[in-house]
Amino acid sequence: MDVIQPRAEYVGKKIIVKDTELEINLWKSGFIRCSTIEDDGTDLMLLVEWVDQSWEDREWVRMDDFPQVFIESQVSTVKDKIVLVFAAVHAASESNVLIEFFNDNLRDFVDKDTLTQINTVGQIMKAARSEDCKTKEDIMNWINLQRTQQALLQYENSLPGIRVLMYGINSTVRWINALITGHGKAGRLQVLNEQVLTPTIVDPREIQVMFLDPNMIIDILDNNLGVYQRRSRRGTSSANVSPLPTPKRRSSVTKRKSLPEILVDKPKREKLGSNNKAPQRKRTSRSRKSNSSTELTPLPQ
Repeated sequence: MDVIQPRAEYVGKKIIVKDTELEINLWKSGFIRCSTIEDDGTDLMLLVEWVDQSWEDREWVRMDDFPQVFIESQVSTVKDKIVLVFAAVHAASESNVLIEFFNDNLRDFVDKDTLTQINTVGQIMKAARSEDCKTKEDIMNWINLQRTQQALLQYENSLPGIRVLMYGINSTVRWINALITGHGKAGRLQVLNEQVLTPTIVDPREIQVMFLDPNMIIDILDNNLGVYQRRSRRGTSSANVSPLPTPKRRSSVTKRKSLPEILVDKPKREKLGSNNKAPQRKRTSRSRKSNSSTELTPLPQ
């Protein structure tokens, strides 16, 4: 699974919006976390987290809210540098395309014939050999995002039992811990929200979902119909029977474990104490009757 396939869905992609009054490198940019569209394909809306702004300032935007909108489409090289290529929503030119360099995020319009498209992990990492560590990390994160979407949309049979992070579209929390419990029609996933322990349906084409353990990406892509699938199904059955306990349940379990110890030990101590005290009271009574001056001998402890 070395090939990075083009993605039709918008979630996870970078977006750049044109501002005619600003220089190209000052144009507003952000990342698409969610998308929604009517059944007839109209009224597309995107939930965007803008760069250099708090995620809480995210907003829903439409394509016609700006003079021009560019959305990332692929990775290429130009002059031995890796760049992110953007496609214009309303193409103004057939030959010029917008690019952004991975190493410094500078942008430019270039002739598309000067680009060399690379679409495998091997080609991308080979082209990134001369880049610094931070740039290599950014490139690897981009690759993992493409792989994540591929695994979520194409190999849903291997997903049950895997923990994920689900974007909180209507939540005060940015990312929500969830457990995939199954899959439905049209690529939708059945997940258990671990914060409120409620099941829900999520479409990874419309809401961004990430694996809690990034190593799961390779496992799924390499073994999507093999041993991993059987292991995932076993994990699903156990997860449905024994969901993660809440703090309240955990404290009640602790109480039940300590309760037998108290019930066993405490009555024994009370019984021994009553037996020891009773003979003392009886002997004291008899001694006083027989000889009031006789000194009592204490019982051995």
